[in-house]
Amino acid sequence: MTIRKEIPEILKDTAVQIFRLLENGQLDIKISARFPLSEASLVHQFVENRNSTGKVLLYLEN
Repeated sequence: MTIRKEIPEILKDTAVQIFRLLENGQLDIKISARFPLSEASLVHQFVENRNSTGKVLLYLEN
């Protein structure tokens, strides 16, 4: 059993609460680094080498 499959409304309610906290500035997410998707292999090394102290984001390039 997974919550996502068995009780999806719990995840929806939690997501709503998290986004509300973000909107109100009550939740601070530390972003350690941002990388373009084309550098995904470097990101993998970055994370494996424990160089991050927060979230690592991949973004799509224009």
